[in-house]
Amino acid sequence: MNRNRTFGRSFRYILVLYLILHHRKVKIMTAFVPIIKGFEFDISVEFYRQGEFVLAYSPDLDLSSYADSVDGAKASFQDALSIFLTETLEKGTFFSELQSLGWEIKLVPSPEFIKPTKRPDNTSRSEIINHAMIPVSIPIHAYAH
Repeated sequence: MNRNRTFGRSFRYILVLYLILHHRKVKIMTAFVPIIKGFEFDISVEFYRQGEFVLAYSPDLDLSSYADSVDGAKASFQDALSIFLTETLEKGTFFSELQSLGWEIKLVPSPEFIKPTKRPDNTSRSEIINHAMIPVSIPIHAYAH
């Protein structure tokens, strides 16, 4: 079995057990189970002019979308990001997807997502027409199902 898949399943089982015990108000030692309300991190989105369209691309997630304007491309990217998060969370592959993209994930003592430092393509930064940081917030119940 894949190490990342085992890690994801083990973490999910710990979360479910914690949520069940917490819901029943059973006292457990929090030194072994950190209280995690959710996961939060920012992703970088770069905007490029491609003919008559604006391309929104996140090197952090290797995810892109496009529209007629920067605002439209940003809205389109938000939709693509929502689909990415929904699909990976439902399939239980969220952590393994991030790790395959070069992210480092630390869960103890508190969740920390460290972005990859290598750019996945040969695009020059001088071609960027706009840049945005988009916050990602995932409540814990979205992952523990």
